[in-house]
Amino acid sequence: MKAQKHNPGNRTHFDDDDLTWTKKGSEVCRRTMVHTSLMIIALLAGVLFLENVASESTPETQNVFVVLMDDLGYADNQGADPEMRTPNMQLLRQEGVTFNQSYVLQVCAPTRSAILTARYPYTYGMQINQIKGANLAWLNTSLKLFPEYMKENGYATYKVGKWHLGHCNETLTPLWRGFDYDFGFYTNSLGFFNHSGQGPFSYDFRNQTEVYYDQGTYAADLFAQYVRNAIVNRNKSKPMFMYYAMQSVHCPCEAKQDVVDRVCPHIKNLERRTRCGMVYSADQALGDLRDVLISEGIYNNTIVVLLADNGGPLDGGGSNWPLRGQKSSFWEGGMRSFTVLRSGKLRYTNTTYKGMIHAVDWLPTLMRAAGLIPPTTGLDGQDLWNQILTNNATGRTEFVYNMDDSTNRYCIRKFEYKYCEGVPGRKYNGWYPPASMIPSLKNQIYSGNLTWGDINFGKDIQMSNISKILLFNIEEDPQEIYNLQDIYPLKVEEMKKLLRKYKKSLFPFVEAEKATNAFVKYNETFGYEGPGWCNP
Repeated sequence: MKAQKHNPGNRTHFDDDDLTWTKKGSEVCRRTMVHTSLMIIALLAGVLFLENVASESTPETQNVFVVLMDDLGYADNQGADPEMRTPNMQLLRQEGVTFNQSYVLQVCAPTRSAILTARYPYTYGMQINQIKGANLAWLNTSLKLFPEYMKENGYATYKVGKWHLGHCNETLTPLWRGFDYDFGFYTNSLGFFNHSGQGPFSYDFRNQTEVYYDQGTYAADLFAQYVRNAIVNRNKSKPMFMYYAMQSVHCPCEAKQDVVDRVCPHIKNLERRTRCGMVYSADQALGDLRDVLISEGIYNNTIVVLLADNGGPLDGGGSNWPLRGQKSSFWEGGMRSFTVLRSGKLRYTNTTYKGMIHAVDWLPTLMRAAGLIPPTTGLDGQDLWNQILTNNATGRTEFVYNMDDSTNRYCIRKFEYKYCEGVPGRKYNGWYPPASMIPSLKNQIYSGNLTWGDINFGKDIQMSNISKILLFNIEEDPQEIYNLQDIYPLKVEEMKKLLRKYKKSLFPFVEAEKATNAFVKYNETFGYEGPGWCNP
């Protein structure tokens, strides 16, 4: 990792060697020169002061990079699990602010739509993921997306990595949804080396609209190289907006074997060891991004936010410890994201922002951070930039986790209280630390009077044993252990009323139809995923 060089800028200073004297110099001459020197210093100070004022009143336009890691668990980083190896995530935390109440949705497509629209997905029918296979499903084309706002403000817009918001018609794909550049894939899951889905004709990788054929290069490396080239070769007259939606660390669980052998041999559990290798490669890509921003001299003029799209899946070696549940659940472990923001504008670094922030908030917040004016109507997201700058946790006071009327799960938050109707998870409703932690954790005490050794680590809690009305104090009990439903009946009634209000904007779930025509395209050598099989 290259160290950022300190550049003090062009400074004018005086020392004894700057002055030459002749034998004919008099006291008057000396006084005149001293007076003149003081005037010059004063003038220079005035110029520097005016320059500082100008820079504060007319700030440089900021580049904006949204780095979204796929299926990264809350404990899939070195800060939460010391056995993981994520030096660049740790460095980003030191240089920026970590969010300990950053929320996303329970699975991929809803989170992506929330970030790009600043609207709750349940308000336009994206409360669950139906964009897969031959399903006729996509992100509503009437919704204005993040890159469109940025283009209006003179930005060059890039989408790198995973799309997963519809591709059965080309008008649903990134280049028609506000992006100038697109490098990556349309679908939800690919092999990291063969860039194909599970079917025999499912290759899915593009540069712009053209199929980009590669076999054998690890996906994280492909994306990192593209990002580097895009930054180096950018149009320097325009700021950059990049939506960097990594494939890592979604399954299939494939890591570079040399990385696993070199970086992660100390992890005994095979799934966790493979995941360590996958996370490390993604972390190196994050480091590559930092390096090129520094080498191009634009690191302090760039806002980088790193977040996960949902909790980690237990079946893929992920861990959301000490939070409850996993990916796809409405438990904290399914919807609380490891999130870090770095910006040269931050007043406080290596610190934690304890306020709530939701995926819908990033669009208005990052626009404000970039010196732009975010939309003031039509969004669910809030501009929280000033709260982040001042580390003031009073910005957002309530939000909707999600409303899934297909499975009758509804969760909301107001201040410290989380209220749910319906069981938040279909399976994996317990607490699941990384395997290496279990022996020592069984003898430790957490959350005041709770002995975690009393919990059956790694065992599921059946849905039938979970109340369909849940009330948790998340500030005091982020692990969602103590259901307060019977203790605070008035609070339950208050939250029920609030939920009814939010339900008024629910767009009812409609199961997606399936395409009857072929959704695989062919060229002379192989089949690939492609548009042209629906009319949105």
